[in-house]
Amino acid sequence: MIDSELPVSFYGELLTPPPRKLIIRATFAVYLAFGVLMLLFGLFLASVMVRSVISDDLLKKRGIDMMAKVADLETRSGKGGPHHFARYRYVYQEQDFEGFGLISDEEYGSLSRGSEIAILVDPLKPTRSAINLGQSPRRLGEMTTIDYLLVFSPLVAAGMGGFLAFAFATTYRQESRALRFGDISHATILTKEEVVIRGSKTLKITYNFSTPSGEMLSGERDGLSLETPEIFLEEPIVFYVPRSPRINAFYPMKTVRLPRI
Repeated sequence: MIDSELPVSFYGELLTPPPRKLIIRATFAVYLAFGVLMLLFGLFLASVMVRSVISDDLLKKRGIDMMAKVADLETRSGKGGPHHFARYRYVYQEQDFEGFGLISDEEYGSLSRGSEIAILVDPLKPTRSAINLGQSPRRLGEMTTIDYLLVFSPLVAAGMGGFLAFAFATTYRQESRALRFGDISHATILTKEEVVIRGSKTLKITYNFSTPSGEMLSGERDGLSLETPEIFLEEPIVFYVPRSPRINAFYPMKTVRLPRI
């Protein structure tokens, strides 16, 4: 059903009957992709950190003491100053293996290529090893505060990404259903205020509208551009699904629009 009182000369494409063709807004696609990537990247980092902690814990429980030979030493810049690392080689059950690990400033000064270095080796998986100088808790798999931060920080990032993706996807689902299959109704703007989102001033409005059955429903639309044509605010319209009018959206919408005609 289309309201015959709507200004045809302005709305044009809005008067096409359902089901309508939709165009996804580029900004929505970018934000959704960002949320999904943030979720996946956070989960990937968390899995890497969890595997590292599990590996260290297994070394602590069943690792055997061995000696390896330093193959190379290197220094990398980072937060808190330079960090030193040793690459080492060892033989277990007549097979050659190689490892790599962090060492202290004192260890870096006392070691050289060919020096012997104490390590722990997992006999069930001899590729898993760790430097054992100084009995550092981190090297022996004990969960420290830093370990927890390394594991949970990516999970927090993944959670934020998942929340963003879910929020955008939910908005898209509601708006796309309302715009593709919905009827149009005049709306009344109840409140209007300026809100800053990501450093830009936007409009946030609340509105209500009535269905042909007389049911009065309300909704909210945030993130409206200050450059939104005034007619959308002077003669506001809402798309709603006739069988489920609570599925409604104020036009123009965040995630989708209609092709220009």
